Amino acid sequence: MNASGAGRLGVAVVTALATAAIGLSGAVPTASSGKVVPKAGVWKVKILKGGSGTGGSGSFTVSRVSITVSANHKQLRFSFSYEYSGPIKPPSGSCSGAGGSAAAKPSAIKNGKFYTPSPTGWSGAGSATFNGVFTTARKAHGTAVFSVFITGLGCQFSGMANSGTATWKATR
Repeated sequence: MNASGAGRLGVAVVTALATAAIGLSGAVPTASSGKVVPKAGVWKVKILKGGSGTGGSGSFTVSRVSITVSANHKQLRFSFSYEYSGPIKPPSGSCSGAGGSAAAKPSAIKNGKFYTPSPTGWSGAGSATFNGVFTTARKAHGTAVFSVFITGLGCQFSGMANSGTATWKATR
């Protein structure tokens, strides 16, 4: 075998070993440019710091965050649930409850990064601004700022409550 044949054989062996390693590990391959391709579906999100907010109308705490990656791996949708409470309107009443909001349109994933485009409409009485990055096909992290409009028959005041910047991580 000449030197050219040995070089081709070496490249073929390395390619076969890399393919076998991906197959055995179950890893999702990255795009040809080396960018991370996130796994499609609903991701489990954990708030690491923050996720609650206050305002003149009361306070809220985010109880659940959801990120859903599209089947084509190019978009994602955000949603979150929260619990709220505020000053009670005399003589009595209740100014507490739970709600949820979802982004009305998907956000693009570009170079493994994503953010909530502005403006983005939200269902429900809450909204959020997300920024994040996929670090692997099954892991992401980032920041979010949440806002909830607190109102109700038993509430003394109606108005917006805002969180500071929250940090989060997500897995699939």
